[in-house]
Amino acid sequence: MVADVQEVMETSDRKAGGHRLPGAVLILAGLLLCAVGFGIHTQFRQAESQAEAIAQERARDLTRQAASQIDARLRKLEGVVASFADEMSRARLDRDAILARIADETARNPDLFGFGIAFRPNAFDPARRLLAPFSVRGADGRHTLVDIGAQYDYTAPSVSWYNGPMSKGRQWIEPYFGSASKTLVATHAMPFRLPGSTSTEPDGIVFANFSLDDIKNFVRSLNLGNAGYGYILSRQGTYLSFPIPDFVTQQRTVRAVAEERGDHVLRQAADAVEAARPAILDATNLSTGQASWFLFEPIAATGWSMGATVIKDELRSDLREARRAHLTAAACILSGLVVLGVGVALFRRLHFRGWVWMAGVATVLLLGGVVLTLRLATVLPDGAKDTGTIFNDPAALARYTAVLTADATRREVKPPVIVPTGVYIETLRFTSGSEVSVTGTVWQKRPADLSGRNEADIVFADAVSSRVAEATRRKTADGGEVITWQFDAVLRQRLELQKFPWDRADVAVRLRPRGLSTEVAFVPDLDSYRVVAPTAKAAVNQNLILPGWTVERSLFRIQEQPTLTSFGAGTSLYDRGAAQMVLEVAMRRDPTDPAVSGLVPIVFLLAAVFAIAVMSSHDKDRNDAFGQKPFAVVLSSSSLCFVTTAGQTVLRSKVATDGLVYLEYFYMALYVIIVANAVNVILLARGRGGPLVTYGDNLIVRLGYWPCVMAIFFAFTLWRFF
Repeated sequence: MVADVQEVMETSDRKAGGHRLPGAVLILAGLLLCAVGFGIHTQFRQAESQAEAIAQERARDLTRQAASQIDARLRKLEGVVASFADEMSRARLDRDAILARIADETARNPDLFGFGIAFRPNAFDPARRLLAPFSVRGADGRHTLVDIGAQYDYTAPSVSWYNGPMSKGRQWIEPYFGSASKTLVATHAMPFRLPGSTSTEPDGIVFANFSLDDIKNFVRSLNLGNAGYGYILSRQGTYLSFPIPDFVTQQRTVRAVAEERGDHVLRQAADAVEAARPAILDATNLSTGQASWFLFEPIAATGWSMGATVIKDELRSDLREARRAHLTAAACILSGLVVLGVGVALFRRLHFRGWVWMAGVATVLLLGGVVLTLRLATVLPDGAKDTGTIFNDPAALARYTAVLTADATRREVKPPVIVPTGVYIETLRFTSGSEVSVTGTVWQKRPADLSGRNEADIVFADAVSSRVAEATRRKTADGGEVITWQFDAVLRQRLELQKFPWDRADVAVRLRPRGLSTEVAFVPDLDSYRVVAPTAKAAVNQNLILPGWTVERSLFRIQEQPTLTSFGAGTSLYDRGAAQMVLEVAMRRDPTDPAVSGLVPIVFLLAAVFAIAVMSSHDKDRNDAFGQKPFAVVLSSSSLCFVTTAGQTVLRSKVATDGLVYLEYFYMALYVIIVANAVNVILLARGRGGPLVTYGDNLIVRLGYWPCVMAIFFAFTLWRFF
């Protein structure tokens, strides 16, 4: 058979005088398409690199500015200590004057968590060994005066905040847990000598405490967007603030973590922090495990370092445009390579085996295009359909609160009461193509003026059914209360399953106050989550069991729902809409099982159709030998259509959605291929259909079958995922 086909091809070449001109044209067209594809890819990569460089520089500027602001606050504290120490060296103050000065300084400087003076034994009063009056700020914001000397011997060698400055002079002490202040504090101390003192040692120290809780709140307010968070490290690399609380409470160091994990990038970070020098490192996020940047800027006053972690994956603002650019480039390059191959085959007048190889290469290239498209659709998905204010840091919360206040002022009404509300999803299960069952916990931190009232009671906005049971209720020191509920709800969702099984789902849990109240505004309780970066998935059970799905991120939004009715509540709902707090959970389906179960039957059906095409011939004896009579072909094609219909029915039973899903396009194409092949075989048997059918006894159809099938599948895939 191969010899007969080769003889037909050579005879055709001699009659046509070769195909060099069409081949040359196709070669040029293929090269042009490849050049266009590479040009698009290069241009996009350059733009992406430029955007990444801009984002890195912005993060570095924010880190530098934060370090500068912290430095300014700490230097102000240094000035307070130096002023008091200088006064103690110039004039001998009595005890009442010292206490008054301490009280005055703590009242005038809100950054002072604690302020005091500690005398050398018997230096202030020969009859009194230890004296260390100290003013410390309590949980209610008020300062309380205590005498540290009456609580413990601060001159003991283990007490660094006293012995360090006494022996080495003015300095910042490595942060420690204060026995008097009951919190993690940083201390700046400066020694002094009393007028007329003859001692060779300083007569005492003036010291001030800066609460690291204040630093944490400042760092949390940094606007690093969705893409990161800030933290503080001491000169020795100790974590002073960090999203993983255990690192702070256990006083862990960067170097210890680096050695524990065998992470050479963290070792470089430890070197930079201990040397108090700026650095930018490519690393893996300790909280989420994602590719990130570590940025460090020294805080000059203390030798500490301001750190920032920026998650690279979060920097791409428009993943859809990135995917489209990559797919356009890939389509141009793959099409160019196929056209180039055909052009070379024509120009070189390849023999039969060469055309077979060419068809195989084209099939593999187009199959690669399908795989590449699906891969890009996975790593570069469409953005979320929902809009609204995204909350990823306290700065966003402050901006939203300011907007509510300004809006209330404009409308001359009372601003809504802000109620921090948290959500934690324990289980999640899809019950249909438009509903999801969710269980978990909701909690609220209600201020005192809402205590005992029901305006802030939660309602699940999209619930088909819900059950909410109060779990705990406790009072807070300021008269408010913290309430937790356990919930079990079935929620209506807009699930887009048309890309099954390479689809995604954005499950939204929407909460609103009871009765659409505009007197209350729910906002996310960000303080109750360790990390608020979306990829940390802090609002979702980390051991969530959801077969076939992977949770990728969770984030909070505030959405104002427009309404054309006030529900009898006046015009406030016309003006602003009923605001809802939304926890959005983005998930990706694992396509392996549904893809295998859906595609394997399609491959076998395509192979069966190809076998029919290969066995068909214009030669009657050969058709009789293979049973390829017209009626038999129609019967076998009908059987294949029946099997195809059964496969599509099974697929539809798995995915309840309107319209066709991605895999169904393969079945639709299969119907056309089966019918087209039946027509081809009948025309071939009758010697009709022109050169496309009769050339080389159906040679063109046999060689072009798999490349054409893959081209159709590639086109469907591009169209659906572009």
